Amino acid sequence: GLLVFRRMSAGETRIVFLNEAGTTFFVLAITPAGYQYLSLYKKLDRKAVRKALAKDMGMLLGKGLYQSAGTWHSFADSSQLKFTLPRKGKVVYDMKETDSTVQRIENTGRRKKIVRIEETYSGTERIPESIFVQHLQFRFSIQMKRIHEHE
Repeated sequence: GLLVFRRMSAGETRIVFLNEAGTTFFVLAITPAGYQYLSLYKKLDRKAVRKALAKDMGMLLGKGLYQSAGTWHSFADSSQLKFTLPRKGKVVYDMKETDSTVQRIENTGRRKKIVRIEETYSGTERIPESIFVQHLQFRFSIQMKRIHEHE
């Protein structure tokens, strides 16, 4: 399938997931304040799926799910940006010190890691070549690969 990200006005980002035949699985609008499904495929319309997709996309974009401003922690070769979630847990962005690209995003609860997102970059690009989202508490993962204009 294809996952399309599009910036709209007023800080809104729309995410559309569709297959090659054009069937739309979901359209999700994420704003700095929250998220809203504009359309959702009937079989995906479950509370847990809606929350998981919105949270995953919100973590990728850094929008719509944080309760507090992030705290910055620097180390010798990397940095971390930590956010607290409204209900429970936190999200940690591990960043490379040299170019500030996000290498890994982890969502943790009180005791366990819940979601791990890994981004792979090519050369000096600021946009990741691939993104892998893995839920660690149940079998659900999303693998994305960047499509270049000439492909």
